[in-house]
Amino acid sequence: MNSATLFKDKMTFDEMAEAYKAEHPFFAPNRRTVGTFAKEHGYILMKQAINNINHSFYLKQQ
Repeated sequence: MNSATLFKDKMTFDEMAEAYKAEHPFFAPNRRTVGTFAKEHGYILMKQAINNINHSFYLKQQ
């Protein structure tokens, strides 16, 4: 499976971890490795609080 087909403009951590696992099958994804992977592919981490619940997701830089 090609990880380039898995990328969207807005991705959650779980979706980004799946893309990381597709490209690096022998490494376990964690916050640090997935964040570095996202940054390499042009994403930034956004945090948003909705009803006092923090949500984080990755956005593709324009």
